[in-house]
Amino acid sequence: MNFSSQLAAPSMSKMTQLSNVQLFWGNIIYIVIFLALDLMLFRKREV
Repeated sequence: MNFSSQLAAPSMSKMTQLSNVQLFWGNIIYIVIFLALDLMLFRKREV
């Protein structure tokens, strides 16, 4: 589910059963996890 789509249509919170704050922090954690994975995987590779 997309954070911006729930902000645009508040009725979607009944379907997702998540608040806007929960979606926001979930997105932030998701970004941090994948940034850390990218750093670990591509640190030693030369482009």
